[in-house]
Amino acid sequence: AQRSPELWPEVLFVDMPVEDGPADTVLGVKRLAEAGGAVMVILGGDGTHRLAATACGSIPILALCSGTNNVFPHVREGTVAGLAAGLVATGKVSKSKVTARNKVLCIQVDSKHHDLALVDVAVSSDLWIGSKALWRSETLSQIFVTFAEASAIGLSSVAGLLQPVSRDAEYGLRIDLALLETAAVIVNAPLAPGLIVPVGVSGVCEIQPGQPQTLGKRRGVIALDGEREIEFTPDQRVTVRLDLQGPYTIDIDRVMALTAREGILVSRRLDTMKESVAYATQQS
Repeated sequence: AQRSPELWPEVLFVDMPVEDGPADTVLGVKRLAEAGGAVMVILGGDGTHRLAATACGSIPILALCSGTNNVFPHVREGTVAGLAAGLVATGKVSKSKVTARNKVLCIQVDSKHHDLALVDVAVSSDLWIGSKALWRSETLSQIFVTFAEASAIGLSSVAGLLQPVSRDAEYGLRIDLALLETAAVIVNAPLAPGLIVPVGVSGVCEIQPGQPQTLGKRRGVIALDGEREIEFTPDQRVTVRLDLQGPYTIDIDRVMALTAREGILVSRRLDTMKESVAYATQQS
């Protein structure tokens, strides 16, 4: 039998200026949304997915990790991930059945929305942004998390090793930190690949959606999903709020389970089916 030709999708390239920085991610996502994208496959760490979440709107994200800290995205086999994305994008699997809405932490400066985080917000006494990553726990005073897993890496691991919170829980946590010599609890947390750091904790508090959280420092730097992004001064009012209406993400396992249950990728020849039925009847 002659092998049928392979079918390849049409590829459209997005025309956009490139600045070689975070703005490229945001602009790329905006252009994809304007072009009518049904699904966005994002490869990167927490920082890349945070940028995508600021511009994707209601378009679901298929989050794949390829960054330094990968708490929000998952490690998945690329072929199956692409298959799941295609099934959702083409409507063969309903978005409503396989997507979930994620929590975010919204940062307000002087009562105006400034930015968001998908996993954690940390407050540091550093007075400048400088290097993006946070390595020294002694400069930190607070960590806010949307969810916290014991197996996570990064700042949310502090919360995950103390009081895990699922992605589905309708609350988050605030972790108040302290110097090691005065801390009520010391957590040896994996803050980065290959880096286990003792972190002093003075208290843990649940935070509810919409409940404004004020900062314990009057000036310093705010890190979003592990990277320093915002400097604040005593004359600014900064608050953190948990919001349940964050970006949608695609659950690959749910996509493939529904695909199997409905036989979407299964085809049978009619004559073969008849033979199978006849054989089964004879055996009975």
